[in-house]
Amino acid sequence: MPRHLVGYRRVSTLMPKTLATVSVVGKLHDDTVLRETGDGCFAVELSDRWMVPSGPNGGYFAALLLRAAIAVSDGLTPRALNVHFLSALPPGSATLDTRILRAGRSVTTIDLNLTGSGGRTIVARASLGPKRPGVDFCDAAMPPAPPPEELATELWPEDNDSSVHLRYDMRFVSGGAHQFDHDRAEAIGWLRTDDATPVDHLVLAALTDSWPPPVARRRTSGVGAPTMDLTIHFRDPLIEPIDDFVLLHSTTRLARDGFADLDTDVWSRDGRLLATARQLGLLVAR
Repeated sequence: MPRHLVGYRRVSTLMPKTLATVSVVGKLHDDTVLRETGDGCFAVELSDRWMVPSGPNGGYFAALLLRAAIAVSDGLTPRALNVHFLSALPPGSATLDTRILRAGRSVTTIDLNLTGSGGRTIVARASLGPKRPGVDFCDAAMPPAPPPEELATELWPEDNDSSVHLRYDMRFVSGGAHQFDHDRAEAIGWLRTDDATPVDHLVLAALTDSWPPPVARRRTSGVGAPTMDLTIHFRDPLIEPIDDFVLLHSTTRLARDGFADLDTDVWSRDGRLLATARQLGLLVAR
């Protein structure tokens, strides 16, 4: 089992090494490389390929933090990740410190602290663990959708200030990014990365916070919703990465006092519920 780490420690006397914690290769994995600098501590280079107006987007950070949690847990299956975005981190060098709070037989819980330039910080807590015996059922229903091959890819201008949208092949069923004045803040669509990276847990984490917020569909013009906190529950072990599109269904049920919620389900083409995510965003007119 993983060692218990006491506090957040940096050990600069060790030669850094790159950790290869994933077998999938793609842009996201290239941009979340971890260089170990000590017990549970890593140096990272935050990429500028996943930008929203305030910096790299929340899904990218979720994938990076999850990669570190998997690494220090000796490759356990992720079950939950909760991320709090205390401030916007710019691209560039950053440090990622981890602390194992408890390594149990069923669940290992890890705290993570990502610090960028100027001391700006993102904090997270991850829970990972092996498969356990129990009852299995799924009462959730995948929304009906035509296959992605019958839908057009959403087009984005190259000079768009949110380059993260260029990292995905988005094929909306409803609630497209450039559609407004809807009576529901809802979006359904097929997604995969622009380089068709197979969906493992890192890609899955990134996908849960990848497209424009559905709350914008209720307005006559755009509105942003920078993520304040994001919780992802991973509901499939993904023993083999999925080399295909996945279907996202996102809804905002309540916008009030300058905040809006966002619930997202991620489905495989064959109807497996892969992940559920919930976040709270700050509403910003654009």
